[in-house]
Amino acid sequence: IKDGQAVFPEQHWVNISLQAKDLIQHLLVKDSSIRLDAEQVLNHPWIVNCGSHNILKTQTNLRTQINIPDVKTLLNMRKMENVLTKNTQFLQKSTTPSTNIPWHREVFSFKLSPPCMSSCSLLQRRRNKKNRL
Repeated sequence: IKDGQAVFPEQHWVNISLQAKDLIQHLLVKDSSIRLDAEQVLNHPWIVNCGSHNILKTQTNLRTQINIPDVKTLLNMRKMENVLTKNTQFLQKSTTPSTNIPWHREVFSFKLSPPCMSSCSLLQRRRNKKNRL
């Protein structure tokens, strides 16, 4: 479509009339000066001849794909999941004992020291500036 070429794969377009394909092809023109305008569309043979006589199965397909009771069940399950998650988070917060995190460890990952023991010059300058204020 971006290249101005409309492709109509047979598997999807087998029951679509040549007039309908022609209309679509004339609507998907990149150059707006040669693309059909509203009046031309209304005068196109496919529109004038009342379009398609094929009965579309869209509504039936949607019903089979989306079953309303299933959607309601999924929504109820989602609500319960949210309630359980909130309750679990509340219980974890209220029953978890506080853990004392040591500042000094026996082994430092990647040979990094905690900020309070760092000798980084930038950190030292920031500390000195903070102390002056």
